Amino acid sequence: MNRRRLLQSAGVVSLVGLAGCIDGVREHFTGSVRTNAPVEVFNAGDYPFNVELRAREAGTGRETYDLSINLIPGERAAPQNIQRTDQSLSIPRHGESSGSDGAEEDLVEQARVTEDTQLVLVHFHNDSIDLDVIESQSEAEAEREELEEEANETSDGEQD
Repeated sequence: MNRRRLLQSAGVVSLVGLAGCIDGVREHFTGSVRTNAPVEVFNAGDYPFNVELRAREAGTGRETYDLSINLIPGERAAPQNIQRTDQSLSIPRHGESSGSDGAEEDLVEQARVTEDTQLVLVHFHNDSIDLDVIESQSEAEAEREELEEEANETSDGEQD
């Protein structure tokens, strides 16, 4: 067997071996890259609140998200993004209200986060929590634009 035939055979064997690997790599990367969903939190109340954001995986109950934030009145926060997986999000609020004599857990709101979640919006009021899990991309984009406009108006008003 001459050297040319030997190299040709080795090349064919290598390509056949790599073909299985390439298919495996391609199979691994099929689908789209999934980013995490942004979370926006706003205190629209008259009192400061300590807020917790906790999420647990649907099947296992494993904790996937645990964050605490202290919000003063009128403050907006953008904590770390939440995974787009099937999980239960729980948001207890600790704070003082007009009739309380100290910080206590006074409200809890819960929602379901899924693979389709685009944005999580949380507004704290004196007597309620508005928790919106938005799954429509166009609605999420509209909400984000509105939040940016509000933030710009607030910062422009502070500079005057």
